Amino acid sequence: MGSLNSWLRRICTQLAGILVAVAAFSSCSSAQPAPGLKPETTKAFDKCLAEMETSILQKQSSTQHFVLVDNQTQQDYKKLVSRGGVVIREAEHCTVPDGLVHHWIAEAFIAGATNQDVLKVLEDVDDFPRIYSPRAVPPAKTISSSGDTRQIELTLKDTEYSITVAFDGTYDVHDGELDTLHAYSISRSLHMEIVEPKGKDYGIPWRLNTYWRLEQTPTGVFAECETISLTRDAPKGLGWLIHPFTTSIPKTSLQFTLTKTKNEVLCRQGSTPCTTAQRTDNE
Repeated sequence: MGSLNSWLRRICTQLAGILVAVAAFSSCSSAQPAPGLKPETTKAFDKCLAEMETSILQKQSSTQHFVLVDNQTQQDYKKLVSRGGVVIREAEHCTVPDGLVHHWIAEAFIAGATNQDVLKVLEDVDDFPRIYSPRAVPPAKTISSSGDTRQIELTLKDTEYSITVAFDGTYDVHDGELDTLHAYSISRSLHMEIVEPKGKDYGIPWRLNTYWRLEQTPTGVFAECETISLTRDAPKGLGWLIHPFTTSIPKTSLQFTLTKTKNEVLCRQGSTPCTTAQRTDNE
């Protein structure tokens, strides 16, 4: 029975990929360009984002609940995360017309690390194509910097259901510390532009904000990464088909990002062997 269920899942995944591709190429062949971000969608999302950011910044302003999973005590949460790997969950989000809001939070424990170890990785933009390969692709660079604030350019690529999407983004990034044991990094998208496939924006973020929170302990760092993104909604009648594609990308991308960040920190401090795509500071 297990092998049959596995076979059925593979068939459904392949079929979904084919149908998504058909839908995508059908929209591309139309004389009309793919729908863009509408003013009413922008207005609704800005209001939604303001409310979510208020909650995020309140959480970020207190050492008591700096990193904490909902409906769990902080002690239980830390026990869960410290077992290893990445814990990820979908958070509450609002609805907007002609758009989809995605809100995910992931946590990991990085043994033996400090907040500065993690921030150094997050600040090493030029090396993102190596650190976050194959999702981040060249070019990646810091275009301006002033104190704890900088603007960066980055190209990201995601593949789900045999469909690859890539987009350029310009982001405003701000780092800060609540105290010596609590640090954060906030990245807000300023401009997003599709690279692949040309002429379509399904699944491509119109907005992409990332919120890192780092809590240092005597044995390592609890790292929490939260993302809020906005994509176009599925065409009428195709939500059942397109939504699994557009909603899976934010989740898998977040899990990938936190895992790669953790691996790079451990690699640089020599705690774990480095793969061919990684290096230590001495290499």
